[in-house]
Amino acid sequence: MSNLWWLQPGWTDARCPCGANIYASGGDPDWGYCQECFTAEMEREEYEKQQYEEEQRHLEELAMEEHFRRHPHG
Repeated sequence: MSNLWWLQPGWTDARCPCGANIYASGGDPDWGYCQECFTAEMEREEYEKQQYEEEQRHLEELAMEEHFRRHPHG
């Protein structure tokens, strides 16, 4: 939808992919989701971000361990 969704005819009929009416559910047509799906999507994205960050920390730890194994200091 455009940024001016409230000017578009039928904007209150916008549907979420789950089939719910976005406007009636408390959602925002610019989100493209009803409130429930929007919240679930944000939680999913946050979970994936946390998983990625944890994986990166783990890989960094492995790299440091390998470095110190190959090049002992002290």
